[in-house]
Order: sequence, then structure tokens, then C-alpha cells
Amino acid sequence: MWRWLICAALLMACVAWAGKAAAGGLNRIGGIGPRAGAMGGAYTAVADDASLFYYNPAGLTQFREPYAEVGGDLLFARFSYEHRLRGQRHSDDFDWHVLPLLGYVQPLTEDVVAGLGVYVPYGMGASFENNRQMLLYDTESLICLTNISPAIAVRFEEQLSLGLSLDIGWSRFKCQVPFDVANHYLPVLTDSEGDGWGLGASVGVLWRAERFRLGARYSTDMSPGIDGTTAMKVGPIEFRDHFESRCHFPERFQAGMAFEPDDRWLLTVDAGWYGYSGDMENLTLHMDKLQIKKTRRLDWDDNYSLHAGAARRLNERWTLRAGYTYVKAAVPDDTVSTLTPDASGSNVSFGFEYDRGALDVGTFVLYGWGERAYGPALLKEEISADIFTFGLKAGWRF
Repeated sequence: MWRWLICAALLMACVAWAGKAAAGGLNRIGGIGPRAGAMGGAYTAVADDASLFYYNPAGLTQFREPYAEVGGDLLFARFSYEHRLRGQRHSDDFDWHVLPLLGYVQPLTEDVVAGLGVYVPYGMGASFENNRQMLLYDTESLICLTNISPAIAVRFEEQLSLGLSLDIGWSRFKCQVPFDVANHYLPVLTDSEGDGWGLGASVGVLWRAERFRLGARYSTDMSPGIDGTTAMKVGPIEFRDHFESRCHFPERFQAGMAFEPDDRWLLTVDAGWYGYSGDMENLTLHMDKLQIKKTRRLDWDDNYSLHAGAARRLNERWTLRAGYTYVKAAVPDDTVSTLTPDASGSNVSFGFEYDRGALDVGTFVLYGWGERAYGPALLKEEISADIFTFGLKAGWRF
């Protein structure tokens, strides 16, 4: 029982620290955690550490003894916006965000294993000073989700496992932008900030042969209710209003396979799909005192990601990993902006792990980039992104 209490305390601390992720809509552009992150997120058919709560809860059945992991990713993101007539602006130089990863696994019987994890599956946002899209105001945006996921998995035979998780999501929302009427900005700065909780679920399947594995995971969409406050400023005068809204995070399907040609090599590939088109049509703030609905059109598209990874075991202690990811943009040309600076992009990653009996320690580094151009030739606008992620974790087998 004490292990679960310690895990819950650390979990709530990590939720409080969670920040945004990166591009391809709200998606994490690479992987989550040092093992999956170093292998480009191609981990659905592996799922053998705390990242399984994101990739495949069926991976719980691979644990024959209790396991705990504490870690996280530190993300640095910089976006650039350029207009043919307005010139170029950069977001705050490499704004940083903590993305926690925490998990505890407890076998209940030989074929039934339970666990509890926390991770950040989605996030987007950027801040710009003297934003030329927004009347030269300083702007900031943030939408992110942190999941707390109790899970259970059952091994039906030696090769086949099924897993199920309940995904309890805590969402944060922030938007600092000029007040707009019918998409025309007024010289009134609004600063809206709130949070709220939502509920979803995930199901996963894992099939294992001697040197070949297949895995798949489906997660439902989630729409946490947001409760917050908007401050509006006109010079020295400030007005505050309460608002309610709802953030939408897409359903997700990811499948992959892994192959071990020998005892030292592991090769993996994954593909993911994200269903934005059903819910990401608008973002609406219901203002109490003003008795109005502030709606921003989104019209996001479904998108996909492709992942490939490799791991090389050097000896009993050391393992090297590398990976590549491609993510298609979800935000269309007619709604992309400095508030949602989305672009199709790629990332490369590398990491290593040291295993000493009951303790394993791993780290990885990831670089992601992307750019897009949109609009007519004379008024062409461009958005580009540079993203660095550093991850570290420690795991214990009891």
C-alpha cells in the first residue's frame, strides 16, 4: 500500500508541473520517455516501461515483479513567424516545459497485472512579443492535457495480452490575445486562463512470438470542461469575467510491429492516426457577465504520424537507441496562426540506457523541425518550428 501512496503523491506533483508538448496538432512529435523517445515513438509493440500507459496498456503483462519509474522530458520550443510585408518575429527564445512520466506496476496474479501512470499526451502553444498578427500586443497560447491512467492487463495465453486503462485528464488553457469581433481585432487585450477535468479510456492488444511482436492501441477522445477567468485591459482599466469552455482532444489509434533479428538488435515501426475533424471545429468561451460567446474557428483536420526506431544492446549493462518520426500538420492553412503555430515536421532522436540489476537509468535527446507557407504570393506567411527535448528516467524492479 505504501508504494501506491508514494506513487499517488509524486503523480499529483507531476500533474502540477506539466506543460505543453509540440507540433502536428496537439500531438507529441516524437516519443514519450527515454526508451520510446529515443526510438522515435515506435513503441506500441514493445511497451516495456512506464511509457506503456501512453503506448499500449497490454504491455503490463510483461512485468513479473513490481516496477516503479520516475522521469520526465524537458522540452524547449521556438517558433518563427514571417510575413512578406510585416517582416519576421520569433517566439520567446526556447521557452521550456516539463512533461512528467511516472508509473507503477504491480502483478496481481501470474496472468493479471495492474498499474498506474501519469503522462502528457497532448499540448500546443507559443508566446510572441510585439505580435504583428495581433496589433503588436504580446500574445500567449496554451492548450495541454495530462493523463492519470489506472490500468489492468490480462494474459490469455503466453503470446496474447489485452489491456484497458481509464484515462483521467487534467487540461490547462491559456490565451492572451486582443479582443476580436467577427475576426477583427480591437485594441483591448484579453487574458484568459482556466483548467478542468475530463474522462476517457484506452484499450490495447499485444501479441508476442519468439522474435516478432505486434501491438495496437485505441484511445477515445476527451473533452474536459474548462472553468476560468478572463481579464480585459484598456489602458489602466481592467475588467474581469468568469468563463466556461471545453477543450477537445482527439481519439487516437496507433499500431506497430517489432522484430529482433538476434539477441542484440530490436527494430520497430509504428503508424498513428488522430481524429481531430470530429470535435476541433470551434473553441468557444461562454462569458458570464458579458453574456456572450467568444468563438474561434478551428476546423482542424485528421492527421497521422509515422515512426521508426532501432535499439542495439552493447553488453549486459548498456543499450543504445535511435529513431525518426514524421507528423503531418492538423491545423489547415485558413486557421493556422501564431496562436496555433502548427506545421508538418520530422524529428530525429538518440538515447542510451544503463541497466544494473534492479535499477535502470536512461536518457535521450530529440530534435524536431518543421515549416509551412500559406496565403497568396504577395501576402505569403510562413511558420517554422525548432524543438529540442531531453528526457531522463530511473526505474526500479522490486
